Amino acid sequence: MGVPVTVDVINVGDPSTRLVSGMVGIDHAVEIQSFAFDNVNNLVYVAQVAGACSISYDQSTSWKTASGSYPVSASLSMAMADNEAAGNLAITQLPMSGAPPNPPHSMFLLGFGHGVAIGVEPQASQTYIWVECQSQPPANGDGFGNKVARVPFTPGAVFQASSSDLELYDPITIQNGYITGYSCALDTQNGLLALRYTENVYNQDPPPDVISTKYVSAYSWSSTDGPDFSAALATIQQPPVIEATDLDVFQGWTLYGSWVYMLDWDKSTSPYTIYTTSIDINGDDNPNGGGTYHLRTSSSADVDADPREPEGMAIYLIPTSPTLCFGITNDTIEYGITFHTLDMYGKV
Repeated sequence: MGVPVTVDVINVGDPSTRLVSGMVGIDHAVEIQSFAFDNVNNLVYVAQVAGACSISYDQSTSWKTASGSYPVSASLSMAMADNEAAGNLAITQLPMSGAPPNPPHSMFLLGFGHGVAIGVEPQASQTYIWVECQSQPPANGDGFGNKVARVPFTPGAVFQASSSDLELYDPITIQNGYITGYSCALDTQNGLLALRYTENVYNQDPPPDVISTKYVSAYSWSSTDGPDFSAALATIQQPPVIEATDLDVFQGWTLYGSWVYMLDWDKSTSPYTIYTTSIDINGDDNPNGGGTYHLRTSSSADVDADPREPEGMAIYLIPTSPTLCFGITNDTIEYGITFHTLDMYGKV
């Protein structure tokens, strides 16, 4: 079938321009994981692990780690590693120009995932966040969502993954296996919702050997009817060159029209090498790497940033032309306190 939208590819090899510097979410001690734009109201929504937040909130969902289980209805400020494993997120609304409100407009999503990528859907009276949900805590490491949720952005609210206020989707099923690690990208201009996910197929009968492969699928979407998950318009495998080793870490992605853009970094180099990749989801214009991607280049943006960790990708449509944006963490120190700030760069 294919994505029936024709747009020009954004050249990931072009130089980047800094759009915003020093962006901070609700918690200055935690890196921003991803972001997405409200291109109607010129706002950006940032996602970060709820980590070392100084406020306490009520966790009313029991979940287990390798060392045991947290009690139901415990009111606490959890350690960063515990929040990562639980999939607890903070979503903060920030203006693209001018000073943010103090305190910023934020909400918490408990048991959702890691916030690899989010989508923003502005409606007349309510903005919705598309995000992974129902995180599965691993034996160690980060929790990632195994379903997809549409959440009304509500400043000051705390949503559980089991909340009845959510629209919850389990859009993909496969034979002889299961789906994990959803993340979302919403292209409101071209009527598309895209999902990145891992397909896990049992390699023998009976299990447990599993072959895991990452894909991106695009679905039609409208502001009145939402997504049509009955059939994907197009699906493409994530290029094997991305996450080829344990030191090549995936850091974000987005979609605009038929083009998917991905962000990763190679932690084996010094300074770290940041890569941006463009992929035709219809598969018609991917000449490189055995036909798996269109163009892949390293970025020289923010070379002096520390730690220069790339975080998130999204499309900015103000004033009119689409700009491919990605973030780079750049720590600053004020009064002896480290602020994990984000510098945002764009390619037109």
